Parts: sequence; structure tokens; C-alpha cells
Amino acid sequence: MLLEEIIERIWEINRMGITILIIEHNMEMVMKLCSPIMVMSEGSILMKGDADQIRYYKRLLEDYFGE
Repeated sequence: MLLEEIIERIWEINRMGITILIIEHNMEMVMKLCSPIMVMSEGSILMKGDADQIRYYKRLLEDYFGE
């Protein structure tokens, strides 16, 4: 699948010691690739942390806002 291929290429580049900034809406991909993760909205950082922290915070928002 194309997504797995993209993820593998990003990991290859990162293993070479290159830092990568990823701006992406696919949170599954972001959770696999990134640490730390920053979630932004309209130019402001809403949350920052590792994948587990972001998952927990996302659940709180969904419960609070009913999404």
C-alpha cells in the first residue's frame, strides 16, 4: 500500500539522522511516525506530547464535545 511505502521512506530518511517536519491530517500515520506530536488549529498549538498522550487528550475532547 502506498501509505506504508511512504512511512518506510520517512523512517529511512530519519535513520540517516535527518529530522523531518510532517504536516498531516492522517493521525494514524502521525502516531506511527512522530514524537513529539503537536496538534494545531488556526495557528495555535492545542496539545503536544507522545502518541499515548495525544490519544488520551483526543478522547477527552471527543467526550466533552460529543464528537
